[in-house]
Amino acid sequence: MDTLLKNLNKWISIIAGSLIILVTILIVIDSVGRYLFNKPLTGGVEISILLSAFIVFLGLAYALIQGAHVQFTLFEVMFPPRVRRICDIFINLMGMLFTALAFYATSRQFWESWLARETMMAAVKIPYWLAKLALPIGFFLITVQFGFYLVASIRKLSPKEY
Repeated sequence: MDTLLKNLNKWISIIAGSLIILVTILIVIDSVGRYLFNKPLTGGVEISILLSAFIVFLGLAYALIQGAHVQFTLFEVMFPPRVRRICDIFINLMGMLFTALAFYATSRQFWESWLARETMMAAVKIPYWLAKLALPIGFFLITVQFGFYLVASIRKLSPKEY
């Protein structure tokens, strides 16, 4: 399960990285069109904004796997191993609960936007709900990853430490 989850998040982060390249290309095309031909790419900025939501939120779980999120370890090194493992359980539980709540909230926002067929205020109709879809996907993936880490941190406690 660990390998499957890591591979899934790795591929999703590769997709997010590819979207960075796509946004860069869109910005270059828009800039060249605007300044050389006085004809910018219609909807280019809005598409870049939409893709930016996916770039940010699709990488959340992979960043957790890589240990790239902010960690506060100043006092952790002073604790004995048992206390550190208990702290890991607490941190993973809180992370999972927070991201699950964020998943729920952003899922509702996405759903309401989808039902309303909300679009961006742009020269072309771009579905705003599509950008809002990135949030629940990202929060779902990081919630699952926190859940996996929570189970792993509970298993690290020896039976004597319960």
